[in-house]
Parts: sequence; C-alpha cells; structure tokens
Amino acid sequence: MQSAETVLDIVQERGRKRLPLERLYRQLFNPRLFLLAYGRLYSNKGAMTPGVSTETVDGMSLAKIERIIDAIRHERYRFKPVKRVHIPKKNSGKTRPLGLPTWSDKLVAEVVRLLLEAYYEPQFSDHCHGFRPRRGCHTALREIVDVWKGTHWFIEGDIANCFGSLDHQVMLSTLADKIHDGRFLRLLRTMLQAGYLEDWRWNATLSGAPQGGVASPVLSNIYLHHLDNFVETVLLPEYNRGNRRAPHPAYQKIEYAIQRARRHGDRDATRELRKQRRRHPSQDPCDPDYRRLRYVRYADAQHNDTKITRGRRAVNGAIGLRVPKDAIESKCALYMQRGQPAQRPQMLYDDDFTIVGKYGAEYRGYVQYYLLAADVYKLGELRWVTETSMLKTLAGKHRSSVTQMARKYKAKTTTPYGPRTCFEVVVHRNGGKKPLSARFGGIPLHRQHTAILNDHAPYLSTAKGNELIHRLLAGGCEICKATADIEVHHIRKLADLNKPGRRARPTWVRLMAMRRRKTLVVCRTCHEAIHAGRSTAASTE
Repeated sequence: MQSAETVLDIVQERGRKRLPLERLYRQLFNPRLFLLAYGRLYSNKGAMTPGVSTETVDGMSLAKIERIIDAIRHERYRFKPVKRVHIPKKNSGKTRPLGLPTWSDKLVAEVVRLLLEAYYEPQFSDHCHGFRPRRGCHTALREIVDVWKGTHWFIEGDIANCFGSLDHQVMLSTLADKIHDGRFLRLLRTMLQAGYLEDWRWNATLSGAPQGGVASPVLSNIYLHHLDNFVETVLLPEYNRGNRRAPHPAYQKIEYAIQRARRHGDRDATRELRKQRRRHPSQDPCDPDYRRLRYVRYADAQHNDTKITRGRRAVNGAIGLRVPKDAIESKCALYMQRGQPAQRPQMLYDDDFTIVGKYGAEYRGYVQYYLLAADVYKLGELRWVTETSMLKTLAGKHRSSVTQMARKYKAKTTTPYGPRTCFEVVVHRNGGKKPLSARFGGIPLHRQHTAILNDHAPYLSTAKGNELIHRLLAGGCEICKATADIEVHHIRKLADLNKPGRRARPTWVRLMAMRRRKTLVVCRTCHEAIHAGRSTAASTE
C-alpha cells in the first residue's frame, strides 16, 4: 500500500504535466489518506461540533476508517445533509449561512480535497491567492505592492454568495475535463447535492458548494480558474500596450527650469521649483500609447504629495499598506473594561503556562497579520493593552500585583533587531525531555516585506510526524493497556480538565493534563466509562 505522501506526489506530478486523471476513485480506498486527513482535521474547533447527527471526532478509530472505505469501495457511501446555521457577518448586521457536516463527511471531503488540491494546485494562476497553500492575504498584498506601482484606477469586484452560486453542472463538467473517472465524479455529485437541514426541514441544494464544507474552497478555485485564465489570456493581451510612459510635459518643463536656476546659482528659485515639481508626476499618467491592466484575486491604496523620502515623493505611484486604526481599537477593546486593560475572569482557573500561551498566541497572530504594513509600529498600543491584561489576569489568579507578576516572568529573547523583552513561563519535564515554553511578546514591530500568512497548511503535510496517528496505530489503550476496539477520546479544550469543584481527578483526566493533550487513545470499554462518569480500569488519583 502506497503512503499518502506518495499518492499525492503522483497526483501532483500529473497535474504539473497537465495530464488527465484516471482511476482516481480507487485512491479513496487507501486508509493512509484518511489518517492524513484525520491528522489535519482533529484539532479544528469544528471537529467537536455535531452536524445532523451526534457524530463528532470523539470516538475516532481505525475501524471507522475501514467502514467508510468499505462503503466507498461498494459505492454505498452517501453524504448526509449539512446542518445549516446562520452566523453574523462582521460589521454589517447581516448573517451568512454556515453548513455543519457530520464528522465522517468531513473526513471523506478532506481526502477529496487533498487529491483535488494536489492535482489542480500546479495549474492555478499565480494571480490567485485565496484558499491556497502557502498563499493568502499577505501574498496578494505583496504582489500589489511590488507590481502595481503607478496604478491610478482600482476596480474592486465581489462575487456575491460565491460558494452558494456555483452551478453544479458547470462544476462537474469542469472537473470532467481533467478527471476521467465516473465513480469519483458521482461521489462529488452526491456531496454537492446532499441538501441541508434548517429548522430540521430538508432543503435541496440546487447550486453551490456547502458553506463550511471542507472541499468547498478548492472547488471554488477550480470553478473560478476559467475566470483567471480568461483575464490572463484574453483581457490582458488585448488591453496592454506600450513599454514605457512618456515624460510628463509640465514635470519636464520644471525640470529644465531647475537646471537653469542651478547654472545661475539661484538657490531660492531652485527650492521653489522643486516644490512645484512635486505637484506633477514625472511620467504622463494619461499617455495614450501606454496602459497596463493588472489583476489579482484578493488591497488598499494611498496617494500623498507631502511624503518626501531621499528628496522625492517616494510614495506617489506606489501602494502604501497601513494598519487600520479601527482594527487596533477593536482588538484593544477585547482586553479592556471601562477604558482600561482588565483581567479575564474566565481564565483565573487556568495555569500560568496556559494564560501566557493564550495571550501570546493571540498577540502574535495580530502582529504577524500586519507585518507587511509600513506603520506596524502602531501595534505598540495593542501590545501594552494585551500585556497589561495578561499581567492583571495572573495577578488576580495569584492574588498578587502586576509588578510582581511582571518581575516573576520577565525574560529576554534574541531577535534579528537585537534583544527584546518578553514574558515567558517554562515548564520543566522529567526524563530529559525538552522543557515546554509559553511566551508573550518579544516580536519586533518592524515591517517585513516578505511576511506570509498561510490560510491553511500545505497539502503535502505528512502524517509521519503526527503524534496522535502514531499513538492510534500503536493499538493499545493508554489507560488499561487493552489492545481491542481502540478509539480516541477527544475534548474541546484543556481548560475543561481543571473545572473548579472537582476533588478527585480520574486517571484519564490526570493523563491528559500531564501530557497537555486534548486526545487520549483508549479502548471502547474505558471510553464508555469516561462518558458515563464511571471509574475506568485504572483507579482515580
């Protein structure tokens, strides 16, 4: 049996050579692909959210993978309707539909996505940045900053209800151009037409890919690839002309006047003419013999006549990326009460490692998102608010002061810009294991021109280094050491293990807390005992 990585390499190579795919359906019989899909999905928050049934990632096992593969092999697998809920849109007051598939459907859809992404990714346009590995908002913005210099008009397009408006027949015919496998296409048809339950009433899905569906993003990119191809092969060649803009007449006239003033030694006239020159572009923006049409799927522009760098207007004609002021204010508000940084009462029962780690991850995510901005230094305000809130939370937990907490956990970290102050909690482990470290701060607020934010991990991620997969394949209960009917017990978050009022901690709680893992490989007997609140085969602490 081929490894998941080998299968994806073969599929990717055919995609790179633009060769048609045949017998793709049989790849769905490979349990290693399902293990890879499981390793990618189990840590998502939605993995513990049920769809139309009570099935979640909890209770995952090799036997379940075998049952799914058996149904697929005999073409008996049917996608269930998704549970539809409506969630609010950001800053609009409106809502958008979100589909909640069952866990088995998520697993199969992830395997389908892995195969489709491996094949189509080498063929996608370089101007497409959405829902792609190693690409995202940052790579789109970087293309605009580097390439779109001198742009005067921006036409912003928005595909309304993109996922929900994809025509099924067009989608399937587009796939059939490259995928010559009727069974695989029939499986995709059942996925697209599974319908949805809203208020427990079934509704047909006559168009679109499921909102919230695992495979929906790559399906939308396959669908919109024709748009990218049309723009690149038809619109751009027809519109673009010329190699260079003509000099701007007014700018050139003033330039000659400056040269005359310099020859006569008239410094005052030279200074005044330089100010006048700044009001005009050096090249004619309306040159009829030169024009460029640029395209990207995902930006913001700025125009300024007063910004002077190295004696000239370095901003004009370039794209300026800035951190939105309202974004800083909205992020700061999450850590404030009555205009001041405040503690988070819900975290007072967490340990110090978890508190610092959570604050550090949130702050690091904000900073890394805006590292492309020229004024990323403005996030210093967010750092102070977040840091103070963290220290107040620690002080509230230990009934201490902010100063004492800062003194206890203050540390130094090395960065490319020199040492930086941070706050760090280190947990030492027995057996010569590397200590665990949770850190807040220590990130230089300097612009990074090459910053990249991945929308999701690359599709060629491997299951070889996944600890959970190794533990599941070991085939032993981590409580009673049984080797039959092995499943995985999942919890939503580690904080659930430290609920106040719990006097004696069961063995399974102690094991998960000690390992700092939200998973525990157990036999079915122990798993049923955990959910029933009974003692497992091992005694409580």
